[in-house]
Amino acid sequence: MKTQKQIILEHFLKYKSLTSWDSIRLYGDTRLSDKIYQLKKDGYKFKEEWITKKNRNGIKVKFKKYILAEEQDVQK
Repeated sequence: MKTQKQIILEHFLKYKSLTSWDSIRLYGDTRLSDKIYQLKKDGYKFKEEWITKKNRNGIKVKFKKYILAEEQDVQK
């Protein structure tokens, strides 16, 4: 059985980016920032981008989009 960290890593390797909302919606993972922290400890590098959108109530909300960096210096 795969861990949430493995599932999130596979997503990044395939699609290159992920937001907290998509992490919840697609994988039921509510702690994307923790998975990013763990992956950074493993040597993966990420760029972060703030996204601003309106929620269902018309209120502007901000959230991060994490993007797997093109160049990785990962020791496995």
